[in-house]
Amino acid sequence: MNKLIAILVSLSILITGCWDKVEINKRIFVISMGIDKFEGQQFKSRENEIFPNFIPDRYKITFTYPNLALIVGDGAGEATHKITSTGININDIQKNLNTHLEGVISFDHIKLIVLGEEMAKDEELMKEVLDFIERSPEIGRRIHLMVAPGEAADILSTKLPQPIPLGLYVRDLMNKPTRAARSADADIGYILRNLHESDAAIVPRINSSKNEIVVAGAAVVKNYKMAGWLGEMETLYLMFMLDKVDTATGNVIVDKRILPILVSDSTTKMTVSKKEGRIHVAFNIEAEGSITQHGFALVGQTFDPKYIRRVEKDVEERLEKNIARTYKIIREKFGADLIQAGEYLRKKDPKVWDEVKDNWEEYFTKSQSEVNVRMKIRRVGVTR
Repeated sequence: MNKLIAILVSLSILITGCWDKVEINKRIFVISMGIDKFEGQQFKSRENEIFPNFIPDRYKITFTYPNLALIVGDGAGEATHKITSTGININDIQKNLNTHLEGVISFDHIKLIVLGEEMAKDEELMKEVLDFIERSPEIGRRIHLMVAPGEAADILSTKLPQPIPLGLYVRDLMNKPTRAARSADADIGYILRNLHESDAAIVPRINSSKNEIVVAGAAVVKNYKMAGWLGEMETLYLMFMLDKVDTATGNVIVDKRILPILVSDSTTKMTVSKKEGRIHVAFNIEAEGSITQHGFALVGQTFDPKYIRRVEKDVEERLEKNIARTYKIIREKFGADLIQAGEYLRKKDPKVWDEVKDNWEEYFTKSQSEVNVRMKIRRVGVTR
């Protein structure tokens, strides 16, 4: 019996192995991926005649990956490789590329996925892409998903002034502690969760010029397709509603003098209730900040509590008005529950949610908002 056990143990050691093992130097580590809708002229081949139900290509995918040979000092050329291919779906393109590329495509280190505008507006394609992202074990939930005006391929073709892959550049840009809140703070995990819970989400907007990348504003996704754009300022005020503002800059006018204000801390508490048959959403915001610039040689003003209170009041009024206007745009123009008021009711007040859930979009588009801001100026620049 002991001999039999010893033989079985020995055999189990000898026959173990990794059946799908791929050496690291044979992997193509994709850093960025751009997904566009493909509507070009389909290549005519013998297969089209043999198989009349042949499905034409629908996607154009662009992959970028680092030139590992150059990094280790054993090669030449550009720091980043780029390859573009078309296909029926992402899996189709990936498998086809693996048949003629030197290595095997891997998404283990992907940092950025960019969707072209026309692709994002196509509900069927958008659902397929979101499903691919959600099911892929290689794509983490902290990865950045963004929408580009025009084609995603153009974004991935941007020549950055620094020799750094685009995905890493965008990751560092979004992780900067001093990043202004004019871009949507939403990674893949946040976007997928909101779409599951509210059928609506915001996706950061990415744009480019010849050698510059700008991440500002947001795409509104409703019912699994892009419904339109939010500008930079609208995105900023939405971030206030969502309690996602760490730092923000703005200007107020006091005594005909323009004062730059830095908001360095902000906390928003949202409450949702039903009053007189309508949904009522209240935002109570407490913020701190500083006056970063004032008039030269004006002594004493910034140390006067009454003057500081006037500045605080101006900030409060401007924020209240602009947040209310942004809420109205979201409610009337898009009818998209980007603030997840419905999810709030489902968790906090399930009795009310049961009353409104079957007609939630109608209730939301007719909802009322209330914004209360309390601002405290804690610092006044640096003086001699």
